Formats: sequence, structure tokens, C-alpha cells
Amino acid sequence: MDILRSKGRLTRLLILLELVNNKHTNLKGIAKNLDITPQAVSEYLRQMGTEGLTAVSEGHYRATKEGVNVLQGDLLEIKTFVDDKISSLEIIRSCMAIAGKDVRKGQKVGLYMKDGLLYAEPEHRSTSMGVSSSDVKTGSVFMVFELEGMLKLLPGTLRLMAIPPISASRLPKAKIEEQLRLGAKVAALDLESIGLLRSNAIRCDYEYPNIAYIINNIERGLDVVVFGTPQAISAAVKVLNEHNEKSLDKVRYEYKALR
Repeated sequence: MDILRSKGRLTRLLILLELVNNKHTNLKGIAKNLDITPQAVSEYLRQMGTEGLTAVSEGHYRATKEGVNVLQGDLLEIKTFVDDKISSLEIIRSCMAIAGKDVRKGQKVGLYMKDGLLYAEPEHRSTSMGVSSSDVKTGSVFMVFELEGMLKLLPGTLRLMAIPPISASRLPKAKIEEQLRLGAKVAALDLESIGLLRSNAIRCDYEYPNIAYIINNIERGLDVVVFGTPQAISAAVKVLNEHNEKSLDKVRYEYKALR
């Protein structure tokens, strides 16, 4: 979040908020309330006045209409960030998980992500721990309750591979496999890329997936390599960029033309 990383933007927000909430005829009052020097307030107000955010009216320092709009925009940006983070930290006392090993009822288990799925097993060191609700065998789904801590989830990687639409079937298998990452899921956006993978006997996990589904996989920690013609990849990039403009958690991707 840029506003929280920028001391200048944050100080500007605080000054605007102070001018909206209180009347000030001198710099000392503003400086005292914000615990900064009058010299710093003077410099900020000079710049903000140049930008049309503040003005002196009837002997008082005031935020202009544009200044109020900027203040509201900055506060909304911070609120959206805070709401999103609070939501992600919502306290959950129980959840379902797959048993990584045999588990006994009442046994303490550690939770972890594997292949985009939530697992739990005894004696597994984790930042998130819980207690098994029942006796279960390896691979079974069971409930974990009395959860403690937070599970750290790292997003997966995304590689977009644009293939030539006409000569795709003549691309050698070795060249394609160079782009596949160990353990990564493979997706094909269109008929040409499906035909390319099938003709080279390369596993395809997702055929004709929508990009929202791919994004969901990345957020679950899965690595995905996506094949498609330049037109299909361009459409995917457009959706990814639109998602990144709206979301605080950006999906980073790598683009390469396969020839």
C-alpha cells in the first residue's frame, strides 16, 4: 500500500484531516496536534497550496474542495486495505483438512498447504496448530478444532506461454518441457494449445479454463504454466491486469513467446 509506505502522503493526509476537523489561524496549532515542527507544516502547506489542496480563508487554514476529495480518497484506500487484512485474519476456530498421516482423536496436529489443499498431521511443525476431532486414516478428510496461530500461504507462480498458432504442432516436445516447472499445473486456453500438448503427450490439467480459475489456483499456492495462442494470452493478460488494478494482492506473472 503506497500511502502507508510514503511518509509524505501520510503527513499530507494528517494535515488535511486536521484542517477539516479543526480551525487553525497559525502553524503552531497544527504542528502541536500532529507532533511535527512548524517548519515542516509550513513546507507541506506551501506545496499543498500549489496543488490546490489547501488555502487561507478568513484568516484560517482550510482544506479546499479538491483537498477534501483527496482526503476522502486516501482514507477510503486505507479503509479498503484494513478491511481486506482484517477479513484475512478473521478468527476461525475449526476447519476441514486432509490427514497427512494417521491421526488419533484429540491429537494435536499441524496444518500446512500441499498442492493447493489443506493438510494436517501429528508432529508437523506449523505456524497453525489444532486438535483432531476423530480417529482418521491417511488421506481422509476430518475436522480440526481449537485452531491456534495463522497459516502462512505463499502464492504460486504463473507463467504465460504464447505459441505460434499455425506451426504449434511442430514445436518439439523438449522445447515445451523446458518451460514446465516441477510440480506445476498445466493449462491450455484454446484448441491450438490443447492440440500442441496432446500431440507431444504432455499432461494438461486444465482445458479452456477461465482466468479467474487460474488466479484462484495461484492464490492457493499452486504454480501454473498456461499455453495459448498470442490472442488468447493477450486476453488473459488483460484480465490479470484488471484483477491487479482492483486487488491488493497482485498476481505476478511471467510472459514468454514459445518458438
